[in-house]
Amino acid sequence: LRLIAAPIVSYHGQHDVAAGASSTDNDDDDTQPSEVVVASERCLGVLKSVIILCTAADKPSTLRLMDPSVPSDSSSQSSLVGSLEHFVTQSLVLLATSAVHKDLVTTVGLATTLLLKVHVLEAKVTANVELTYVQAMSSWLLGDGSRSLPLMPSDTMTSLSAMPKLALYRGFLNSITDHSFLYQEPPAPILVEVLFTTVLSHCHSAHLTVRMYAFQVLEMFLRRIVQQPVLVLTTNTVYALLDTILLNWEHPAKKINQFMAPLFTHVVAVLGLDAAFDWPAMLRRLLLQPEQHRSKYIALGILLPKLDAVSLLDQHPTLLHGVLSAVGNQEVAASAASLFVQLLEALRRATSTTTLTPDLTAWSKWWVDAVVDALLNSDTHLRLRIATYVLPILVKSEPASVAILLEAARLRPDSDARLWTLLELVKCARKIMLEPPTLTTDEINFGLTHASGDIRMAAYDMLCTSLKTTSLPSESDIAFVQTFLLSSAKSIATSLRMKLIIGLKATLLRIREGARKTCRRDVTASEHLALQFPAWLEGFVVSCITPSATPQRLTMGLEVFQLYTQIFDNPPSLHTPAITNALLNAMISCWDRVRTLSYSILETFPSPLPGYELGLDTLFDWALTLCCSPRQRESDAGAHFMRLLYKQHVHLTFLPSPRTPQACVAHIVALLGARLDELETVNAPGEPPLIHGLLLATRYMLEDTPSLDHTWHAPVIAIFSVLWRALNTALVVVGDATSGVGTQALDAAYAVVGEVSAIPPLRAK
Repeated sequence: LRLIAAPIVSYHGQHDVAAGASSTDNDDDDTQPSEVVVASERCLGVLKSVIILCTAADKPSTLRLMDPSVPSDSSSQSSLVGSLEHFVTQSLVLLATSAVHKDLVTTVGLATTLLLKVHVLEAKVTANVELTYVQAMSSWLLGDGSRSLPLMPSDTMTSLSAMPKLALYRGFLNSITDHSFLYQEPPAPILVEVLFTTVLSHCHSAHLTVRMYAFQVLEMFLRRIVQQPVLVLTTNTVYALLDTILLNWEHPAKKINQFMAPLFTHVVAVLGLDAAFDWPAMLRRLLLQPEQHRSKYIALGILLPKLDAVSLLDQHPTLLHGVLSAVGNQEVAASAASLFVQLLEALRRATSTTTLTPDLTAWSKWWVDAVVDALLNSDTHLRLRIATYVLPILVKSEPASVAILLEAARLRPDSDARLWTLLELVKCARKIMLEPPTLTTDEINFGLTHASGDIRMAAYDMLCTSLKTTSLPSESDIAFVQTFLLSSAKSIATSLRMKLIIGLKATLLRIREGARKTCRRDVTASEHLALQFPAWLEGFVVSCITPSATPQRLTMGLEVFQLYTQIFDNPPSLHTPAITNALLNAMISCWDRVRTLSYSILETFPSPLPGYELGLDTLFDWALTLCCSPRQRESDAGAHFMRLLYKQHVHLTFLPSPRTPQACVAHIVALLGARLDELETVNAPGEPPLIHGLLLATRYMLEDTPSLDHTWHAPVIAIFSVLWRALNTALVVVGDATSGVGTQALDAAYAVVGEVSAIPPLRAK
C-alpha cells in the first residue's frame, strides 16, 4: 500500500501543502495527473481485499475450519500486530492527503476502522473486545483521546479535514454492532447520539461536497437506527435533523435537494419506532413552510400515512385549497398535484364503508368545492394547470368524479370560467372514459362561437378528443367541427392555429381508419356525414387559399391543406390548374410561413404541374423576373420558384437535350455571368442588375442534388467562378480603403475612413 500510494502522497506534497488540510473539502474537481488516478484505483483494490480479510477476522472459528494448519503461536500474533499498526499508519497518511477522491476516502475510512478493530482483537487487551474497541474509538473520534490506544494519537483527528473525519465516522458505524449503539460514558449521551450530532454539524458546511457526504453518512445511520426496537435518538436531535432537511430541500444544487426526500422518509420511519410520538406537532412544522417550497408538499405526502386524513382536513380546512393554489406555481406544480391525489386516496380509504364500494358522496364532499373553486378562479394560468395536472389523475382514479364535478360547476353563476370548466371536464373525460358525459348543444355552440379564443379552442379540443381512435366521429361532432372551422377561419392566433391542426389531425385519422374496408360494416345514416367530411374539407381549403384571403386565413388554409395531403396520400382531386395557380400566387407572399407552406405543397404535386402540361417556360420567365427583383421577399420567392422548377427540369423546353440537372444549373450560372458582366460595365445605363435571387436559387439546386459525380465537374467550376466574381464585386461595395493591407503600416490619412465604393452608380446612392 505504501508503494502504490507513493504518487498520491508525492502529488499532495508538491501541490497542496501550502493550501492546508482544508483543501480536500473544495467543491472543484481539480484535474489530477494520470499516475494519481491509477494509484487511486490500485489502492482501492488493495483496500477492498483488506476489508474482506478484516471482516473474516471477526470469525476465527471459521478460519480454523478452513485451514487447520494456520499457526497460532505468540510470535505470529506479534508479527500480525506489527503489520496492522503499519497498515493503520499508512491509511492515516492517505487520509491526510488532499488528492484522494471520495470513493477512496470512504474505502480508507472503513479499512482503517476495521484494521483497528482487528488490532484490538489480536492485542488481546481485554476479554470484551467489542467494548474495548468502542471505548477506544469513541474516545479517539469524539472525545479527548485519553482512552484511545497508542496507535491512535490524539492529534490525528484535529489534523484531518472534514471529509476524512466523515469517512472515519462512516467506517466506525459499519464496524460496530447494533448493540454498541447504546454504549454510554456518563454524563455524555449514548454513542449513537453523540456520533449522529457530530455528523449532523457537517451538514451545514459551506462546501457542497462535504455537505452531501455528511448527508450520505446520516442516511447510513438512519438505516441502522430504524432496525432498533425503540427510538434511540432524542426528540431534539430528530427535530434538528428535520430542520436541516427542510432547509436543504430548497438548495439550488440538484444532488442536494433530491437527496432530501429519501432522507426524510428514513426520519419518518425512525420516528415510527416511538409509539407515542407527536405526529401533529411535526405536521404543524411542515405546514409553516412557505407555499413556494417543494419540501412542504413532498414531506406532507411522505408523512400522510401516519395521519388521519379526515381529522387532518377537519383541523386544517383550507389545506386542499392551498395545495390546489400551489399547482399554479411552476416550481411546485407536480409536487402539489401529487399531494392532492394522495389526500384524495387517503380520504377514499377513510370514508369507504367497504373496500369494494366506496361512499362517493361522503368522499366527494371534502374536495369538490376546492376543485371547482380552483377551476373557476380568475387566474387563467392556475385554471390551466389544474386542468393539466389534477383533472387527468382525478378522473383516471375515479371516473364517477366527472359527473360530480359537472353537477357542482353547473350550480355556480354563469360565467366564461364556468363554461371553460365544463368544456375541460368533458375533454378530460373523453380522453379516459369509454362512455364520457356530454354537454348540451347550446353549451357547445356557445363555446364554439365565443369571443374568447381560448374558450373556442377548448370546445374544439373537446370535440376532437376521444379514446376511440379507429371509430368514426359522431354526426354531431362533425357538424360542430365544421361550425368551428367556418367561424374561426378568418382570424386565428398562431398558438391556437397549432392546436387546431392537432385536433383536426386526430379527427382525420379517425375518419381514415374508420373508413377502411377491413374494419367497416354497412355505413349508417349517422356515419355518412363523417365519411363526407374530407370532401367538405377540400372545399373549405380551396376557399381559404384564394388570392383575396387574409394572411391568417391563408396560413391556416395551407396548413390544413398540407395536413390533408399527408393523411390521405396526396389526393388527386386537389391537383387542378386553379389550385396550382393559387399556390404559385401564395409563393410571392410577404409572409415567410406562407411561402414555405405553398412550396412544400407544390413539391408534392405531380410532374408536370397541373395546367402546365405543355411546358414550364412561362413559369421560368416569371421566376427569373422575381429573382432579379430589388425586393427581398420577391427574390426569395423567385428562388423558391427556381427550386421547384429544378425538380421538374425535364419540362423546361428551352433547355438543350437531354434536359439534365447539369444543364439547368449551367443555364442559371450563365444568367449569373451575364448579369455580373453588366454590373462590371461602368457605363451601363440604368440600375445595375441584382443577383441575390439567382445565387439563392443556385444554392437550393445544389442542396436538392443527391450526389455530385464526374458529370458535375464543369458546372461546379462555373459556379465557383461566378461566386468568386460576385464576392469580389460585393467586397468593393462593403469594403474600405484599409482592406487587404494586413499588418502594413498605414498613412495618417487613413485614420478615419468611411465606407467607399468603386462603382459610380452605387457611389451615388
